Amino acid sequence: MQDCKPRGSHYDGGMNAIQPKFRHVLCIWWALTWRSVLVVVVFDGIQYLFDSLIIPGLRATGLPNTIACSVIVPFVLLIALALSLFPIYSILGKDFGSFRLILATKESSKDVFHLPPGVETRA
Repeated sequence: MQDCKPRGSHYDGGMNAIQPKFRHVLCIWWALTWRSVLVVVVFDGIQYLFDSLIIPGLRATGLPNTIACSVIVPFVLLIALALSLFPIYSILGKDFGSFRLILATKESSKDVFHLPPGVETRA
C-alpha cells in the first residue's frame, strides 16, 4: 500500500496515511454491520422485556395504556441511543490486519496527545 498525504490535514510524518481501497471499506463495513446486528438483537431483547413485563405491570397498577407507554418510551429511547454508540466506539483503534482505524487531529503535532511509553490502544 502506498503512503499518501491526507488532503486538508497537517501531516508531520508521524503516521502512515493510506489511500482507502475497497477492501478497507469492506472490512470496516463488516465490523460495523455485525456489531450493529448484535445491538439490534440486544435491543429487541430489552424491548421484549419492557413490552411483556414492565408495561403490563404498570397497567396492572391502574395506569392507562397511553400513560404506561409514555413513561417507558423515554427510557427505551435512552437505551437505544446508548446501544447505538457501541458499534462505532468498538472499532475505533481496532487493527484490521494491515491498517488501523483511528481518529487523527488536524492540528499540528505539538497539540497532539501522546500516550505514555508502553501504553497501547485497545485492539
